[in-house]
Amino acid sequence: MYSSLFRPRWVLGHAVVLAVVVACVLLGQWQLRRLDSRRELNALIEARAAAPVADLGDLLPLGPEDGYRRVRASGTYDPQTEVIVLGTGFGDGRPGNRLLTALRTDAGVLVVDRGVVPPRMDRPPVRGAGPPSGRVE
Repeated sequence: MYSSLFRPRWVLGHAVVLAVVVACVLLGQWQLRRLDSRRELNALIEARAAAPVADLGDLLPLGPEDGYRRVRASGTYDPQTEVIVLGTGFGDGRPGNRLLTALRTDAGVLVVDRGVVPPRMDRPPVRGAGPPSGRVE
């Protein structure tokens, strides 16, 4: 009566089902580990965002504990060094390009993400979206 359970076809079928069950359990554990690490990262970002704004010169050289930290820097934009990252979008599904500009400070040079511009603005310098002139903070 139970001899049909030991036929190769049945054994193979049970092995496949067992493999799928093991894979699902391992993938579920992986997702839970990812959730834990995402929660830790979110808590770190929230804690550092709540910290007081620091002057860039006080933090240099930057270390791993300075990630996601709000800083204050003052300097002048260098529009000759603008870079456009194509195809990044506005975040709401509309197409666009991200505009990056160097900010020359006393402590060094920072790359400032100045936002997203329409897709037709795909070559620097971007007319109508130029950086402010003079010293900025």
